[in-house]
Formats: sequence, C-alpha cells, structure tokens
Amino acid sequence: MSKSPVFVFTAPTESRGVFRRIALVNPVAQWIVSRLSDLRDSFERVAAYQKSGYYVAMVLSYEAARAFDHALATHLPGQTPLAWFAVSKETSQFEPASKPFTLSAPTVAAEKSSYTESLKSVLSHIRAGDIYQANITIRAHCDFSGDPFSAYCYLSEAVPMPYSAYADLGHMQVLSFSPELFLELKNDTLISKPMKGTAPREPSWDEDEQARIALQQSEKDRAENTMIVDLMRNDLGRICEMGSIQVREMCSVERYPTVHQMITTVVGKKKPDASLFDIFRAAFPAGSITGAPKVRASQIIKNVEFTPRGAYCGSIGMFFPGGDFVCNVAIRTLELNGSVATIGIGSGIVADSDPDKEWEESLLKVKFVSSKIHDFGLYEAFRFVPGSGYRNLEDHLSRLERSCIYFGRPFPRDKILCKLEQLKNELGDKPNRVRLDLNGEEVSFKLIPEELAWPADGVTVLIPDVRLDPDDPRLYHKTTDRPEKYLFRSKAKELGADECLFLNTRGEFTEGSISNVKFKLAGKWVTPKLTCGLLPGVWRDHQVHEDGVAEGVVTFEDLKKIEALCMGNSVRGEGSVKKIILEDGSIVYKERASAP
Repeated sequence: MSKSPVFVFTAPTESRGVFRRIALVNPVAQWIVSRLSDLRDSFERVAAYQKSGYYVAMVLSYEAARAFDHALATHLPGQTPLAWFAVSKETSQFEPASKPFTLSAPTVAAEKSSYTESLKSVLSHIRAGDIYQANITIRAHCDFSGDPFSAYCYLSEAVPMPYSAYADLGHMQVLSFSPELFLELKNDTLISKPMKGTAPREPSWDEDEQARIALQQSEKDRAENTMIVDLMRNDLGRICEMGSIQVREMCSVERYPTVHQMITTVVGKKKPDASLFDIFRAAFPAGSITGAPKVRASQIIKNVEFTPRGAYCGSIGMFFPGGDFVCNVAIRTLELNGSVATIGIGSGIVADSDPDKEWEESLLKVKFVSSKIHDFGLYEAFRFVPGSGYRNLEDHLSRLERSCIYFGRPFPRDKILCKLEQLKNELGDKPNRVRLDLNGEEVSFKLIPEELAWPADGVTVLIPDVRLDPDDPRLYHKTTDRPEKYLFRSKAKELGADECLFLNTRGEFTEGSISNVKFKLAGKWVTPKLTCGLLPGVWRDHQVHEDGVAEGVVTFEDLKKIEALCMGNSVRGEGSVKKIILEDGSIVYKERASAP
C-alpha cells in the first residue's frame, strides 16, 4: 500500500484485543450526498455494488436522519455532507503511517453553566413525561497540523477500539475511535450492541474491578441501558422476522483504555424483503445517541444543541460483497477540517441525572484525544526448583491474566503452559529464575542469571529521591515499559545498597524495585496498601492472605517507630533489612538488635 487509503475500518476478532483492519486504497467510484431525497438511491446503489462483488465504504452523518423519518429533528448540515460513499473491487492490507502531525489538547467549546441549563431543560421534559432519556452533546476543538492518516494510525494504537475507522472525504477527514456497534448484518442476522453506562478506569486491578462491578450494579446505568435496548428491540422488530429478536449479555461491562462501558447485545433475523434502506430507516440514528422515544428526543436535542453533529453520532461502516455489512455508532470521533479538529462528546440524561456528574462524564470521554502509545509487553518472573517445578506458577499466571484483561490483550494460557513444559528439559537440575515475556500472543522465555537469595547478613536499602505517582497504572503490572523505579536499582548498587524502597508523591512507602515490603509496627506486621502504588506481588499476597499481615499506610515519618522490616518476592523469599540509606549517604534506619 504505497499511498494513504481513503478508508479504513476495524472489526474485532474472537481474541480479546486483536482486531482486523480493512483498507480501501484505489476506489473505482466515490460520491457525496447533499440532498436528503438522494439518500434512498444511494443505498440502492450500494446494494447493487454488493451484488456485483464490490466493497463499499460509508460515512453517514447524524443530519441524514430526516431522510429516513421526516419527524426526526436535526440542524441543517454543516461542512460534513449528509453521506459519503467509496467503492472498491478489492481491499488492501492495512499499513500504518508515521508521518509528522500535531494535535493539541482539546478545548471544550461550551461553558459548564450553559451545559447545565441545557441539561435542566431536558430534565424538565423528562419530568413532564415527554421523554424518558436524551443524549446531550457538546463540542471540543483541537489545533491540528500534519498528516491526518498518521494521526489516525497513532490514536488507533493509543486507544485501540473495536470499531475504529478512517475516511478521507477529500475536503475533510473523519477519524473515529468507536467502541460501539450500530448494526452488523451477517448471514441475514442483524446484530446491534447498544452502549449506555460509563465509568472511569482505575490504575490497579482491584480498584478497576471494583469500578467495573459498581457500574454493572448501578441502577441508574442499568435503567439507562435497558431503555436503549428496548428502543433497539423495537427498531429491529420493524425489519426482523416475528419472534426472532433476542437480547444477549444484558448490561455486560467491557473495558476500554480510558473507560468502562455497559453494553447489551440485540440480535434478530432479517426479513427477506427488507432492503438496505429499510434497515437504516428502521434503526438510524442509534437510540444510544438520541434517546427514548427517539423522535421527541431528537426534537428536544435540536432545541438545546446549537450546531450540527456531523459525522459524530452518525455511522461509519463497510458493506461487503454479497450483502453483509458492519457499521459503528460514530462516537469518539474527530472531524479534521484543515487546521481544526472538532470532537463531539456527550452523555445520556435520565430522571436522576446529576448535572455535575454528567459534565464530568462528558469530559472523561474526550480524554482519548490526548492518549499516548504505550508500546510495552507484559512479563512474569518465577523460580524453577528441580524436582518440584515452577514455584507459585498459578499465582504468577493469574496475575499475568489479570494484566492482560486490564490492558485488553489476549492471554494464550495453553501456549504458555506448553512452552513451559518444553522448557523443563533445558533447565536441568539447577534452580533458575525464569522470565516469561508476553507480547500480544507471542510467548518467549529467558533464564536470568541472578542471585536467588538476599544477603545472609541482611539487606541494605536505598530510599531514592524520586517519588512515584500512585495513579500510574504501570506500577500495578509487570510491564516492559518500566517506570523510573527500576532504573534506581543500579544506583542502589553504586551506593552499596542491595535494593530500593520507594515513596509515593503522598509520602507513603510503596515497594522496592524487585520486591514488596512489610514493616513491624507496635508488634504487628503491616504491608503498604495496593492503592499506595505497587505491584500485587505473589510473596506479598501470601503474607496478607496466609500469614495475617495487615495492609495499611506507612510513611517516612513512621521510620522512627519501625521495629523491623523485610523485603520479599516469590523468587528470593524474605530478607531482613539491616539498614536504610538516602542518596546523600545518610542512614535513616538501622536494624534493632532485639528485633525478632
């Protein structure tokens, strides 16, 4: 693929975090729709191309809604056409680009006060019984320069989404990073995955899992999701065979790079005589970005929003030879017009919506624009003991699997176990430290020639000057993108120390470079809480759940009260600390001779 494609579409595979991308490079036809009355002909044209073995790309703006139902209310189109189509006889292999571009931090165009007034207006309609729900959106803007396709490639790596898309319309480009499936037709079965309910990601597995469960159990979010699901069931009921509509995985929660999203799957068997235009007339625009009932919600939306939505809240999709297609709901979507990028953001409003929380949810959703690529692998390190095998292997694999789930990556357990079994033949009869590296679905192992025990006369520990950020997710997972703490172990060696012990930005102790820590205070052992910013080590886990070590907060000021402390990991076991030093060489702790 020698030049940038005019269109790229992403779809999920059966493996978590693994997507397939389809690119169109040399279209044989392209056209823009600027009149509502021309849209039916365009869909008939798409269907004809499909029958003739062609692929067709589409960008359908929110303002095209009135072509399907004149009762739906929208603003007049802006710079984005009602629809854009491109046709190709074949697809090309996706080849990412890395040309220069800059995208500034987003600036929200609306004031919180005006947003709150709009929300109050919507709430008054809900209380009056006009609607049950409405999705209210605002705009943000970024300065842009450089190559649009490279910007798409970068952001699609930084925020991998199952239904992302890129479209070059000539006078503008659309970059969509959508997690939401609007409609998919596969072998005459229609599939939709309405999305309602959002919660922010948390840095540690435990906190993140609590956030996921809280969202899944949220009565407000479940009610909001159920309303939209009912709307989609009704929409599909117009073009699906009677009795074929099914709801699957009701209110499940999926992880994405910056948010958790509540999703439900709705499926139905398409009627044989339902045309492509009929399908979109029944369901477009998606209920998740309008509200319920859809027509009245659209009218209220027009009254409280002052600009057209454009491609945002519309749909971007690919139509395949033979009749199948897949289309997203174009949320998390940028429109590039020269040096300006416009992003739409919004949230669903129901009777008990809190204006402050809805404002914060909207701001949360625009964070993806500032996301950075973290090109890292995951790894585990454990000990091989001749005669008994890999020590605490299941604990290590469970932690690795949690990290894969956290980062949305596949976890090839069977492949790992198979390769570990093969590795035993190379290990012989000597203890070894084994490192397992996981990059995507690629598994590799290294034997690390390193001491397998702490110094017998006690461990000397350095407290570096650097302070760790407890909100950094890398602290909670073993990643090859290692934060600053790992760099200080060599500095500790230079200063005569065996290990580091870090403080966070709140002045709380966290962990070492390769170990966790426990302190003896007032006769009881305490290990730092995970929320201080540390790896949930296997040794630490055993200390807490089997040996009764408490979790708590220990600060630098507590050093004068510490009776003893130990560093530990699953490879080396436990080592008693004899001395703690600072970078200037001063000693801030010495082991008490009476300490047990």
